[in-house]
Amino acid sequence: MRPDIEKTLAAIPQMDADRIARLRARAEEWADSDDPDRQEAGRAVGEAIDSHTVDATEAESSRLDRLAETGLEPRVAVAFGTLPPTDGESLILRAVLNRPGESPRDLSAAIGAKDQAWRTRFETMCERRKEWLGAPPASDAEGDSPSWAALMCDFGPEDATVTMKPEAASALARLGIRARA
Repeated sequence: MRPDIEKTLAAIPQMDADRIARLRARAEEWADSDDPDRQEAGRAVGEAIDSHTVDATEAESSRLDRLAETGLEPRVAVAFGTLPPTDGESLILRAVLNRPGESPRDLSAAIGAKDQAWRTRFETMCERRKEWLGAPPASDAEGDSPSWAALMCDFGPEDATVTMKPEAASALARLGIRARA
């Protein structure tokens, strides 16, 4: 006996990932059954799930591609609006906003850390938002890896000073993260 799947097929686009996973497991059970009607239903549901997954992935990929083509300000706004900074990340951002032109070592001291900890934490913070920020810019120095910090900050000669890029500062200010007055 073939399960009635029409309502199920229509509901797939509104299902969350957990529910789709449970439905996929049920469809696989049907496809493995001895009943040809259940096998057909299992294949139909499995194909519908696969089609939905491909469509959703393509739509998200298209959205991210369009975002990557925009300027820095909208990408920062989406990244930090979608995944708001933790208290520690807000401290890292405000250190740069409050101390333009400071050295990375001074910025580390401002967040209660040592050496280059500020930069490492800034890199980690941006990497957590890479799907919205896009790829980090390539380094000018041969052999250096791309830097997330360089995406949002300008660095002085030999990375001696750090200043938040105006576009990044503007996006952060719209989210309530700004330099103290």
